[in-house]
Amino acid sequence: MASDTEEAPSNAFSKFLFSATVEEKRNLRKMAVSHSPTKKTFVGPKRKRTQAACSDREQKPQAAKFEKDQKLSQVKKKVANNASQMKNQKQLSSDHVSLDSSGKVDAEKKLRQLEVISIYRAGRGKNKSTVDDFHKFLLSLKGPLGRYWALIGCLLSVQCRDVVALRVIQSIMIEHPEGPNEIMSLRQEEVEELCKSCNFYKTKAKNIQLVTKEIVEKHNGNIPTSYKKLISFPGVGPKIANLMCSVAFSQDDVGIVVDTHVHRISNCLGWVKETKSPEETRLELEKWVPAGRWTQFSLDVVGFGQCTRQSDWIDHFLRQFSQGTSEMKLAQEIVSLIRSS
Repeated sequence: MASDTEEAPSNAFSKFLFSATVEEKRNLRKMAVSHSPTKKTFVGPKRKRTQAACSDREQKPQAAKFEKDQKLSQVKKKVANNASQMKNQKQLSSDHVSLDSSGKVDAEKKLRQLEVISIYRAGRGKNKSTVDDFHKFLLSLKGPLGRYWALIGCLLSVQCRDVVALRVIQSIMIEHPEGPNEIMSLRQEEVEELCKSCNFYKTKAKNIQLVTKEIVEKHNGNIPTSYKKLISFPGVGPKIANLMCSVAFSQDDVGIVVDTHVHRISNCLGWVKETKSPEETRLELEKWVPAGRWTQFSLDVVGFGQCTRQSDWIDHFLRQFSQGTSEMKLAQEIVSLIRSS
């Protein structure tokens, strides 16, 4: 039969709780809370979380500094790459043909190309061009008689290979060592026979006789040093007059000697703007080739022009320069321009 009162618990602790007063139960609860292991386990992890938080706070600045250093390193690398690219672009732009408003290569570029040609010419050693032998021969002729033979040699060299003109003038000098007086005594046909190996030998023979007569009768056997007087002789144009001023009188600032090679190379490389005649080319060249270098300029460009007529000239030309250098880049560019012209 069920009772209206609660059933007493079986164990001692339960009996105590059952019979304890409200105040005793409150005190027991306080003691349980103060000695609870849950409090201890809670305190431990909380302390650990606090230490981790502190560690995170310490590590965050280090991580931020590391990230900042990484970004700064990337920026520096990018700046260095941009600088390198700008340098390469500047070098590339300077290695390519730079044109002014008229379509001509600028003066600095021309001088750099000329320097490459000069380096090539200087490095050929024994394989000099025929213009070097002819020029050396003209320089060796001294005194009034020597200057006369130099003028005759120059007349023979017009539109003629230097090696042929050199052979002919040396032959004439051997056969007629007295010079102008002997030449004046020869008939037209005899002078033509002497010049027969040269192109346009009849015209040249006629001019030789006319020039010789004028030198003997008007200049007492002496060659005038003035460009204006030289150019007044029959058959003497700007090329011969400038060449005589250079080789006979050591005047390097009178005018550039422009032959077919100088005219052709100057147009191929853009040194002049499609000039129609050697005289036009001369006037354009004298605007940027430094005075005092005109003789060497003519020798280098004539010699280089003669070399470009050989089948293997490109190999010989490029062989003078090291791969990867600015000189090699310019040399390759020169080859490309000449081949495409």
